[in-house]
Amino acid sequence: MEKMPRYVAFSLLLLFFVASLSNGVRGNSVDNASPILTIRADGSIDPPTTLIDRAGNSLYVLTRDITSISDGIIVERDNIILDGQGRILQGPGTMYSVGVYMRNRTGVTIRNLKVTGFYYGIEFDSSDGNELFGNTIEKNLGDGVFFNGASYNNLTHNAVISNFADGIFLYSFSNQNYIAGNIIQRNNYRGIDLFFGCNNNTISEEHTSELQSQSSP
Repeated sequence: MEKMPRYVAFSLLLLFFVASLSNGVRGNSVDNASPILTIRADGSIDPPTTLIDRAGNSLYVLTRDITSISDGIIVERDNIILDGQGRILQGPGTMYSVGVYMRNRTGVTIRNLKVTGFYYGIEFDSSDGNELFGNTIEKNLGDGVFFNGASYNNLTHNAVISNFADGIFLYSFSNQNYIAGNIIQRNNYRGIDLFFGCNNNTISEEHTSELQSQSSP
């Protein structure tokens, strides 16, 4: 029997994965169903919500689990801490949704948050000098953590598990990042993947079960 082409098999697996995530989202309570929540540059939360509590000028704390109808949280403010306190940020199970997104940000710490059911769990877009600590990023449709031209970031003591593509994907001159002490397991493609000019990253993992790869464009 002729083997199924790899791209066909991958497409079928992705469709199955999306369907299973969508079923899981429908099965959850939607009492906390939320539009995109944006932490604005002035520190305000848009739209106003009780799902995230602002404590002072720099600390933002999730007060409940959040079920997002599209993207989850967008960060537009530098030098803040987003503390999940163990809460779940649940995605809609749709293509190209992002759990936590930041562009041109620095000094942002995301900690103690579980992100699941998005396309990208957390995306650093041209954002340098940020930190992920103590998060669980699992069962997202694409990559668990996506770096796009992002450098000098620290990822420590996170669990990046069972994402459909890469666990952590560094892309397009994402350099000088520090990735250590994480649990990176059961991701469908690679645990850590570097592509297109990503250099001088420090990667030290004791619990990575998948291949670390330096790809070429």
